[in-house]
Amino acid sequence: MGVSLRARFGTCPCVAVVVCLLLKAQKGCYFDSGQEKMLVPYPDSDDSVEEVASFGPAVQGGGDSERWSGRFKKPATAEVMSSLSRKTFAASTDRKIEWAVNLYRQWRFSRLSACGPERHIQDADIVGLNLSKESLCYAMCAFVSEIKRQDGQEFGGKGLYNLVILIQFHLEKRGMMWCLLDDDEFVKLKFTVDNLMKMRCADRVSVAKSASPISLADEDIMWEKGILGEDTPVKLRNTMLYLLGLMCALRGGRNRELCVVLLLILS
Repeated sequence: MGVSLRARFGTCPCVAVVVCLLLKAQKGCYFDSGQEKMLVPYPDSDDSVEEVASFGPAVQGGGDSERWSGRFKKPATAEVMSSLSRKTFAASTDRKIEWAVNLYRQWRFSRLSACGPERHIQDADIVGLNLSKESLCYAMCAFVSEIKRQDGQEFGGKGLYNLVILIQFHLEKRGMMWCLLDDDEFVKLKFTVDNLMKMRCADRVSVAKSASPISLADEDIMWEKGILGEDTPVKLRNTMLYLLGLMCALRGGRNRELCVVLLLILS
């Protein structure tokens, strides 16, 4: 099927040639300039219009089917289509998802053993997918409120948030596209996670690694090696940056921890 440019550009040969060149440069299509038919390759293809037109008869008649035998793959099976249509994650994310699901499963078993049968907890089986949104919201609120790290310490706010997202990923892999922090049915879970994150932030519950403190001996070494000094502009800049960070950004020198970025600049 061609695209006629006659109605748009008239029959001027110059206009037709210019448009032809532009379309050819952009891998356009076959069109009729009004005076002669011109052929431009299809986008991202080396096939001409004549080749495409001859494709159907060649396959039906078998005359030139060998030329197209490797063009298409064999028909995809139902198993292949099913695997391609499921949401997938990286291997590292899959391991984290499995860890979060096992943690939830252990908590659920422990909760049922300690408190007896609870309808919402029993109806929140994320492994067997025997669950409803109402039951899952109730169970997840209890889960993030009661869960602790393996060493007995509280999870930080970011850790709680990641747990919820990992369980959501597990549900998405099983075809349940529920947004645990966005859907209206999970608004109580959203408020619970928000409040716990604020409480953990106020209590400074975090697993983030802090920078190693710089002792006075380390500071003397920087002076001796010429990292700090005042005899050159570079040393003076490094010294001012170090002192400003030590006296202003690090609370008047009481906390002598220095960030990694500052260490890289000084070195």
